This record gives sequence, structure tokens and C-alpha cells, in this order.
Amino acid sequence: MGDQVDRVVMKHVFYPPRKPKNVEGLKLDKSALKLIIGGVLLCVESLDILEQIMQKAFY
Repeated sequence: MGDQVDRVVMKHVFYPPRKPKNVEGLKLDKSALKLIIGGVLLCVESLDILEQIMQKAFY
């Protein structure tokens, strides 16, 4: 029983369905997308801060 559930979860995590059949899947995809976008924005912001620090250090 546990192995079967694990397999389904693994399949869903690594090979997400192309079209979510239910709204829950859609919500999950959207929140994952938001997390990814948020992570990228965070990286960009920290690069900006890093650039400012570098400029202050050298000028």
C-alpha cells in the first residue's frame, strides 16, 4: 500500500500531469510557479544589493 502511494506521489512530483484534471492540481501548479518566480526575484534583488555593496567598496 505504502509503495503504491509513494510511486503515485513520485510520478506526480517528477512528471506532473500536462493538464490538471482538478482545480487542486491547478492551484498547486500556480503556487509552485509563484515560489519559483519569487526565488528568481529574490536572487535578482540580492544581486542588486551585492552590486551596491561592491560599488560602495570600490568607489
